[in-house]
Amino acid sequence: MFRWMIILILAVSCTSGPEAIREDSQVILRNLIREFQGVKSRETLMEREAKIQILFDRLVGVLVDAKKYIDTHEQELEFKWKDQDLSDELKGELNRLYRLEGCREIIERCERKSLERFQETLEVGFPAH
Repeated sequence: MFRWMIILILAVSCTSGPEAIREDSQVILRNLIREFQGVKSRETLMEREAKIQILFDRLVGVLVDAKKYIDTHEQELEFKWKDQDLSDELKGELNRLYRLEGCREIIERCERKSLERFQETLEVGFPAH
């Protein structure tokens, strides 16, 4: 679910400029990757769920800022290859965790909560599970 948003977030910026949101999102994504790398079981993920939820909330907040920036600026946004590397690393960790029994549901629950909190701001409909 967040995969399509990661590239958008890394490619744009908030009202303070493209580099500010890129830096914010990179920090959040690195922290998510670090949290995910330490997960070896459903139980470990459950122990980290609160922190992961906070990181997802922050990530969606950055997405909101990115959307506001896109809506108010007409400049072209530059993609950086290091952003792709970070996105690929996160996708790899998510894929690994999705193969662990019960982890997919926990991750998707965190994602859904974050998206629901910001749904009105994003003015985007997300499919219900």
